[in-house]
Amino acid sequence: MLPEPPISTSERPLEWDWSIEHADRQRERQADAALHGQQPFEVDRGLLKDVVREKFSVAPARIRFLSAGADPTELGAYLITLVNGREIVARVARRYMPRLKTESEVATLRYLRENTNIPVPTIYHYDSSPYNRLGGEYILMSKAPGRPLRDVYQDLNYDDLVKVLTNVAKLVVPLFGHRFSKLGSLYFDDDGPTSPSFSNLPTPNALHGVHMSSFPFTPPTLGMSHLSISSPDASNVSTPRPKHNFKVGPIISWPFFGSNRGELSHPDEVNRGPWSTTQDYFNACLDREVKSVIRENEGKSAPHRLHLDPDEIISSRHHHLRAVPGDQSDDSDEYDLEESDAEWDGPGDGMYRDYRRMQRSTFLVAHLEQRVQCVQSEMDRWLKLMNRLMEKYQVQPTGAEEIFGLDCHDLSLENVFVDLEDPTKITCIIDWESTTTRPLWQCAHLPAFLGSSPFTAKLFREIVEGLAEASSPKFAILAREWLRYEENGVRLRTAHRFVEWDGWEEGLAESMLGPADSEDDWFDDEPLDGGQANDSDGSAEFHIDWPADEETYAESEDEQLSPKRDAD
Repeated sequence: MLPEPPISTSERPLEWDWSIEHADRQRERQADAALHGQQPFEVDRGLLKDVVREKFSVAPARIRFLSAGADPTELGAYLITLVNGREIVARVARRYMPRLKTESEVATLRYLRENTNIPVPTIYHYDSSPYNRLGGEYILMSKAPGRPLRDVYQDLNYDDLVKVLTNVAKLVVPLFGHRFSKLGSLYFDDDGPTSPSFSNLPTPNALHGVHMSSFPFTPPTLGMSHLSISSPDASNVSTPRPKHNFKVGPIISWPFFGSNRGELSHPDEVNRGPWSTTQDYFNACLDREVKSVIRENEGKSAPHRLHLDPDEIISSRHHHLRAVPGDQSDDSDEYDLEESDAEWDGPGDGMYRDYRRMQRSTFLVAHLEQRVQCVQSEMDRWLKLMNRLMEKYQVQPTGAEEIFGLDCHDLSLENVFVDLEDPTKITCIIDWESTTTRPLWQCAHLPAFLGSSPFTAKLFREIVEGLAEASSPKFAILAREWLRYEENGVRLRTAHRFVEWDGWEEGLAESMLGPADSEDDWFDDEPLDGGQANDSDGSAEFHIDWPADEETYAESEDEQLSPKRDAD
C-alpha cells in the first residue's frame, strides 16, 4: 500500500488558527497580484479543507500557500498540515488541457516509481475533472523531503559539486535507457495484462516489456481507488499491489496547449499524437502553426504574443557558483529571468490583441493570404533543416521501427531536492508535468540548471564519461550512448526550439534559424553549446556491440539500473 504522509515529531495536536489562515490568504492574494497576464483565481480553502478531510479522514490544521506557480497552467500549490502533524502538498491546476495534463502527470510519476530508482513524490489522491467542486483539477501528494538544491547550490565546494552532479548523472543516464514505441505522453493502461519488468538497455528489444498503444483524445476516466489512502488503517494492509500498465497517448507539451490551445479539438484543429515517427511529429508541428494562423485570420482565435514554456524559462535561470572562481555564467542573458519579465514594460497582451485585430480588419484578403503563405514557407524551411540535420548526424537508430525515450526536460535547481545534512544526496525530484517521450537526440541533454554555465556543463559530461569507464557494462553502454546523442543532437535541439513557442509570428524563423542564405552555417564542424567537435565527416554511427550472453551483466554490479522494487 502507499505510505501515509509522515507524521510530525510534535506530540501536541494542532488546531485550526484563523489568524494564521487570514494572514496566509493575504500572502496568496499578493502573490496572485504579482502574476503578469494571469486571471486571478483564488482557491476556495474551505472546499480544499473538506476534500482533504474526506480523503484522509483527518482534519487540516494549517493550509500554507507555497506558490502561485510561475507556470500559468497551475493555480497554486499549498502545504497542508493535518491535526495529527502529517504534511501533504495540494496542487490545483488551471483548465489549460482538461483531464489529460493531470492524468499524464499522475501516470508519469507512477511509472517512475515502479520502473526507476528516481525518488519522486507519492500521489495520494487526484481529480482530473476541471469541473469538480474545487473548480480545478487537483493532486494531493507527499511533501518532498529535504530542501531544494537551489538553497545550497551556490555554496557547494568543488568536491560536493562533483558528488551531486554524479548522483544526478546516475539518475539521468538510466532513465535515458527506457524505450517507447511512440512519441507523446504517458497514461495508465490498466485494461491490458500486467507488464513484466523490462531491461533498461537502449535497444528496440526493450519495447517488449511495456505495453504501449495509442488511444483517443479523451481517455477513459481513471479510477482513483488505487491511489487512495482514505482510511487511517490503510497502512495495516500488506497485500502487494500489482504493477500498472502504461501507454503513450496525446502529447502534453506547451506548444500544443499553451495560450488556450488545450481547448482545441484533436485532431481536426490540432493533432496531439501520439506519433510513430519523428517525421509525423514534425509534420504535426508544421500543420499546427499553419492552422493557427488561418484561425486567427478568420477571427476564430485571439492573437497573442509568443511565449516559451514558462517552466523552461524558470529552469534556465543562472546560478553563480562560488566554488568556481571567475564563473561568468550569470553574465549571460540568453534565458535571463529579468529579461523575460522586462517584456511587461511594454504593451501587454491585451494591447497586442487589439493591434492584431486592427490589422485583420484593415488588411486586404490578399495580405492575410500572404501571411498564411509566409508561415507555410517558414515551417517548410524548418522542416527541411531538421531533416538535413538528422541525416548529417545520423541520430536515427537503424531498425524497422523508430524508438523514443523519456525526456526529463525540467531538471531545475528548484525541482531537485537534497538531504538537509548531506547536500550531495538527492532525496526527491518534483514537477514532472508535461514530461513526454521524445526522439533520443532530444532526450540526451544536460540538466536544465547546467545549461547556463560552460564549466558545469563540461564537468557533467566528464562525469558521465567517467561513469562510462568505471560502471557496470550495462550502465557504461548507456552512458556512452547518452554522450553520443547529447553531442550529435546539439544542433537538432537548437533548431527544434523554433517550434517550442505557443505560436508563430513573422520574423521568428530568421531570429531562431538565422537568414535563409546562411543556412549552411548549421552544417559546419564547429561545436555548438559547448559540445565536442564531431567526427571528421561531421557524423557518427550509433552502433553498439552487444554481449552475446546477457549473463555477463552481473546483477551485483548493476544496482543503479535496477527498477525500484519497494512495495508501496
